[in-house]
Amino acid sequence: NFFYNSMEIYSPQTSGSWFAGPPMLTARGNSPAFCSATVKGERRVYLCGGSTDGVALNSCTYLNLETQTWNAMNETMDASRQGPSGALLPGNESFIVCGGRSSGTILATCSKLNLTSHAFSTIASMLTQRYYLQVVLFLGVLVAIGGNINGGSSGYLASCEQYHEGNNT
Repeated sequence: NFFYNSMEIYSPQTSGSWFAGPPMLTARGNSPAFCSATVKGERRVYLCGGSTDGVALNSCTYLNLETQTWNAMNETMDASRQGPSGALLPGNESFIVCGGRSSGTILATCSKLNLTSHAFSTIASMLTQRYYLQVVLFLGVLVAIGGNINGGSSGYLASCEQYHEGNNT
């Protein structure tokens, strides 16, 4: 396994090329969930979960794109999450991180990060445990797509499910 703390940034506005960004505070592998948002006037990229040295992480960090600095967050998710996915909710105020694997258990739970206060809360769990899934926001509805239910080649999912923030289902 390889875990990197490096990143690259693509700049279409200037040179149309890639350049090295600042190293992350913690090397992260196994697909941490990420989103980009403007919070308190700062353009930020958030990373939540993933793993380092084979250990799933429950921490999140964010990059301030203007200052090119990574910032640790004191709050943590309800579970360590290796291979989660997430999406930004409408209004750019909350980032939802769903699924993943923690200590060998595939998760159906989801964490909601308030991007202003950096406080976490839980929302309704998905109907199906999902690992290495994709979560997208489509027409105001959060959709969890595919993933794996057992970590093996026989556990791939062809299903999807929806989350509606208004009634937490």
